[in-house]
Amino acid sequence: MEEEEQQQEQERHRCEKIIAILDKAIKDGPWDKTIFLKASGKNLRELRAGLHAYMEALKGPETAESNAATGTQTRYLTVYISL
Repeated sequence: MEEEEQQQEQERHRCEKIIAILDKAIKDGPWDKTIFLKASGKNLRELRAGLHAYMEALKGPETAESNAATGTQTRYLTVYISL
């Protein structure tokens, strides 16, 4: 069990490093200059969001346990927007 926790911690650490690199690239890049760069910037932002969601999923069981211990629950609200 301890080995699995170490692997998850290493995975989280790698995710944090990659997210930091993506944040810098997104911030510093000229993503509004051409259509190609706009699409590339969008892909980088989507990749970052997906990686962040993955990292949060790795934290999932710990968060659920701590919420159960404190008596708090996560609530979701579905919002529909008409255009």
